[in-house]
Amino acid sequence: MFRRLLIASLLLPFIGRPAASQTLPFASWQGVLRGANGQLLPQAQITLGVVPPGAQFESATDDTGNFSFARLPAGTYTLSVRWREVSARAANAISLKPGERFEAWLELAPGGRILIHANRTSAGANRANPGGVAPNPNASTGGEKLTGREV
Repeated sequence: MFRRLLIASLLLPFIGRPAASQTLPFASWQGVLRGANGQLLPQAQITLGVVPPGAQFESATDDTGNFSFARLPAGTYTLSVRWREVSARAANAISLKPGERFEAWLELAPGGRILIHANRTSAGANRANPGGVAPNPNASTGGEKLTGREV
């Protein structure tokens, strides 16, 4: 009995604690949806589909066009947007890494295209600006910048 208590007391501090180098298995994605002329698009449906086809995650934009996905499993996703009678699908899939924060400003362009202006910030990167968005759009945020990219 004493031996079991001793072993348990030695192991207890390590149970349930992640390793210091362990990253979160989830990614997050937040952004805003605008039309081609810059207007905010409220009550739009943003859908991320897992590649290969499987689960789907959905979010609706609020009155100011903002949307978010807080806990997405890391992986590759298709992106589609529906606003009123307009539907668009991104031409290429988007990959998210564990712990990554993806901030995207989506533009619903003519012809059913989606343009993405985005920042990618890894977990632990850019500690001076934890939000990952620089106040100046031309400033570096410590993440990968994607600007005016059609996907």
